[in-house]
Amino acid sequence: MWQSIKQIIKFVYAHLFFFIAPQKKQMLENTHPIFIVGCGHSGTSLMIRILDAHSNFFALPKETGILNFERNDKVILWKFYREYTKHKTTTAKRFIEKTPRHIYQIPMIFRLFPNAKIILMLRDGRDVACSIRNRYHDFEQGVYRWIQDNEVARQYWNHPNVLLQRLEDLQAVPEVSLQKILHFLNESFEEQLLNYHVVPRNFYAEKTEYTEGSQGENDHLVRRNWQINQPLQKDTSRWKTEMSDAEKKFFKQNAQYLLEELAYVKDDNW
Repeated sequence: MWQSIKQIIKFVYAHLFFFIAPQKKQMLENTHPIFIVGCGHSGTSLMIRILDAHSNFFALPKETGILNFERNDKVILWKFYREYTKHKTTTAKRFIEKTPRHIYQIPMIFRLFPNAKIILMLRDGRDVACSIRNRYHDFEQGVYRWIQDNEVARQYWNHPNVLLQRLEDLQAVPEVSLQKILHFLNESFEEQLLNYHVVPRNFYAEKTEYTEGSQGENDHLVRRNWQINQPLQKDTSRWKTEMSDAEKKFFKQNAQYLLEELAYVKDDNW
């Protein structure tokens, strides 16, 4: 009952807000926002952390999930407007939002923000599955999620406002990758992007310290916050040492085709 009342209140307030101040809606739509999406554990947090160092960008520091939780357009825009005004700096003009699951809402992004640019993060599915298994203790679910999340975005792989960015390329050749990304975003490359970690940012927790992240959700968030404040690693591949023979067999049976299509391997001889 209370949830229904809250939805009604949000609906009425959002419509009144944009009725009284229609220029706010236009202003928000014209900010040329940037959305970072992708299968979880594919480097979306790292991507937003790096781009936040650019003088013309500012990050919405937590995953909003707005497009997954709301269905009314004006309520969605009102929520984004609140986040925009809350985190906007005096110099940066474009906001960046990162919610991996918004990969399912790409059509909604382009309907609400026709000028939006989307960075779709990719990562070797073997590493994604291992990372998800270590977090949720389910390797098979990690494989299925990697397939489903990437398949749902397939129709946008060649969209002019969508850039596919491999985590591995970002790690191996960061300057080359960031030059390409900034060109896609119609912005100039800035050297501080390569040194994003010098000035700590607290996206997930109020402290930056190392932890295993195994002592509950809060501890996991502290670990994530520590991770995004570290320099780029050249290689975060884990499947070579972590995958069992049974897991390799399962992955090949279910996801080998996508691994080849995304050019991570040429065949199943791995």
